[in-house]
Amino acid sequence: MSTYIALFRQLQNEEYLQRAFRATDAVLRSMNDNGALASVVGPRGHISDQVFIFDQAMMSNGLMEFAIELDHLKHKKASEILQKALKSIDFIIGRLRSGCWTTQYTMGGEKVDSQDSFFLGKCAQPLVKAYQVTGEDRFVLAAQDISNHVIERFLSKDGAFRMDGPHIWNRMHYHCYAIEGLLSVSEVVTDPLYNAVAFRAAMFLRDQQKDNGGFWNRSSSFENDGLEDVPVAAQAIRIWRHYISADASLQSAIEKAYAYLASLQYTSVSKHLDGGFPFMLPRRLYRRWACSWACIFFIDSHLPWKPK
Repeated sequence: MSTYIALFRQLQNEEYLQRAFRATDAVLRSMNDNGALASVVGPRGHISDQVFIFDQAMMSNGLMEFAIELDHLKHKKASEILQKALKSIDFIIGRLRSGCWTTQYTMGGEKVDSQDSFFLGKCAQPLVKAYQVTGEDRFVLAAQDISNHVIERFLSKDGAFRMDGPHIWNRMHYHCYAIEGLLSVSEVVTDPLYNAVAFRAAMFLRDQQKDNGGFWNRSSSFENDGLEDVPVAAQAIRIWRHYISADASLQSAIEKAYAYLASLQYTSVSKHLDGGFPFMLPRRLYRRWACSWACIFFIDSHLPWKPK
């Protein structure tokens, strides 16, 4: 939703607005009465009982983006979609502000696992948007709670976010998510802490860039597993563009990341893959994958910057 709306704003092509409507309808068909959004809907419309709170937050973020754009267009559906978005965000607040820092719930809101992670930092983004639209302090306070938790529990001295000990979730991809959440909070909170931490983490990210412009899935500081996580290069571009005036070295890092991504974009492979990007390298392990979020991040990296 967010990417279609961003493309519509930039290009004023009505097709992107209609695609945003279709994406929104698909998301809202899975909404429970309590605001929960199913993370998985089967091909025949079966709605799973799984709610991954990160997925809930990203769908809420898209709903907020769409509601904001429809309000700008004075569209009759703007208020309805905004209320749905706020309902979805209240589900997030109800889970995370109860001290229950975990990633997975049932549609009824019951905790499924006890896994905490720094990628939850990006869950602050739709809360910040809700605050910007409604002016209600409860949204920004909840967003700060998320950012504070991520900083206090997962921030290392070198600027990296990481779990204790070797862990499968110690990924550069999730490190970027934590930064993006902090950037959103820094837009509406005067405390310089959030921007300062985000900048340190962005510089750690710069230092992990490989000579080819890409990134290890888990860098040398993240128990290197020999895989390159392609979408991280596009995430890094989005983050570094925010700080390019603060550190001139980021310009060359951005150029290397763009060149890396351009070299990996599928062309003349198949109609299902062309234009897309692989998820991980080496390709032999993911030969027929085109990663949707790599495309989303790459598109966003070419649009005027703002927290997503």
